[in-house]
Amino acid sequence: MRAILSALAVVAMAGAALADTIKVPQDHLTIGAAVAAANSGDTIVVSKGTYREHVTFAGKDNLKFVGKKAVWDGNIAGSDGICLYGTGNGTSVKGFTFRNGTTHLYLTGDGVSVTKCVFVDHEDNGVYVSGADATVLSCKVMGGGNEGIYVQGSGAFVCKNVCRQGEEEGIYVDGSGADVQKCTVWYNDDDHGISVYGDGPSITKNKVTGVNGSGIYVEAADAFVQKNVIAVATQNGIYVDGSNANLDRNTVVATGRDGVEVYADGGVLTGNSVEGVLDNGFYVRGDGITVVGNRVVATGDGGYGFYISYYSAGGGVVEDNDAEGSSGDGFYINSVGITVRGCTARGCGTNGDNGIYLDGTGNTMEDCSADNSDDCGIYVSGSSNTATGCSSTNSSKAGFVVSGTNNSLEDCTSKAAGGEGLVNFGTGTDVADCSFTGSGRYDVSISQNGNSATFGTFEDNDFDTGDVNQDPEVYYFND
Repeated sequence: MRAILSALAVVAMAGAALADTIKVPQDHLTIGAAVAAANSGDTIVVSKGTYREHVTFAGKDNLKFVGKKAVWDGNIAGSDGICLYGTGNGTSVKGFTFRNGTTHLYLTGDGVSVTKCVFVDHEDNGVYVSGADATVLSCKVMGGGNEGIYVQGSGAFVCKNVCRQGEEEGIYVDGSGADVQKCTVWYNDDDHGISVYGDGPSITKNKVTGVNGSGIYVEAADAFVQKNVIAVATQNGIYVDGSNANLDRNTVVATGRDGVEVYADGGVLTGNSVEGVLDNGFYVRGDGITVVGNRVVATGDGGYGFYISYYSAGGGVVEDNDAEGSSGDGFYINSVGITVRGCTARGCGTNGDNGIYLDGTGNTMEDCSADNSDDCGIYVSGSSNTATGCSSTNSSKAGFVVSGTNNSLEDCTSKAAGGEGLVNFGTGTDVADCSFTGSGRYDVSISQNGNSATFGTFEDNDFDTGDVNQDPEVYYFND
C-alpha cells in the first residue's frame, strides 16, 4: 500500500510541475498580469487586440509568449517604454506586432527565440537579445531609431528577417559563431546594413539595398561570406577585417567606396562580382591570399579594378580575374612572392593608368593580358619580378614598361601599341622570346637618365613596330 501511495504522490507532483497555458484576456486581462501569474515553462497566449503595456519579468525560464493577431503597443498615455523587458533562459516570443515605445523586446538569457513578429516605429531597437544561442527568425522591422535587430552573444541564428528604413544597422550581431542568412535590409539612414563582430561567422544569401554605410561590415576571423547581394551603399559593399576570410560569389553594385574591401591573411575570394563603384572594385590586403575568378566592371575616378597588397610575408595566388573599364589600373598588385595567372584587363586606366601594374619583389605573372589600356598595357616595377606569356593589345601608350631592378619579360607580346612596344627604365632587365608588333612609335625606348637603364639579357625577340622591320628601332631618352 505504501508503494502505491508513493507512486501516486510522484504522479501528483509531476502534474503540478506541468507547464500551464495562460490566456489573455480570458484568464487575465493584461499581459503583465499573465506574466506575474506564470511560472517557468508556462505559455502565455494573447488573443487579438491592442495591448498598451510595459511588462517586466525576471527569474522565470522558458516562458513562451504567443500572439494571435495581438498588437503590443509601447506607448502608454504618451509615455514610451520597453514593451517586454525580461531575464530568463529559453524565452520565446512569437506572432506579435509591436509598435511605438523605445525598445520593443529587451531579453537577456541563453536560448532566446523571437519568430514571426513585426516591429514598427521603435525609438531604440526592435529586438535586443543578450545571451548565447539566440534565434531571430522571420521577423519584420520597420522605421526604428537604432538597430533593428541587435544580438549580443555567441551562436546567434538570424534568418529570413526584413529590416527597412531604420536609423542605424538593420542587423547587428556581436558574438562568435553567428549565422546570418537570407535577411533583407532596405534603406537605413545612417549605418551599415549588416554588422557582425566575433570570430567564425557565416553570412550568406542576404540582400542589402540603399544603406548609408557599408552593405555588410565584418570584424572577425574565419568569416564565411557567400552569395550576398549589395546594391547602393554609400561606403563599401562588403568590408571584412580578420584572418582567413572566405568571400564566395557575392554581388556588389553601385557603392560609394570599394566594392569589396578585405584585410585578411589567408583570405580567399572566389567568384565575386563588382560593378559601378566609385573607388576600387576589390581592395585586398594580406599575406597568403587567394583571389580567383572574380570580376569588376566600371570603377570611379582613379579607382583600381583590383588593388592587392601585402603585410609582410606576401605570397598567394591571383588567378583568372577580369577587370573591365576601371578608371585606375585594372590590376595594381604590390606583394612578395605572389603568383598572378590568367588575369585580364580590358579598357582600363581611363584616368591615365595602366592595364596591369605589378610591383614588389619576387612575383610571377603568367598568361595575363591587357587590352585597350588608356596608358601602358603592362607595367612591371619592383625587383626580381617575372612576366611570362603575357600580352598587351591596343594600349594608348607603351605595350610594356619595365622599371626597378632585375625584372624579366619572357615570351610576351605587344600588338598595336600607340607608343613603344617596350620602355625600359630598369636596370638588369631581361627580355627574351618576346614580340613587339604594330606599335606607333619605336620598338624599344631606353631611359638614359644618368645611364641607369640597362638590359641583363636581350635575346630572341621579334620586332615590327617602327619604320625598321628587321632590327629593333631603339630610342634612347632622358626622362
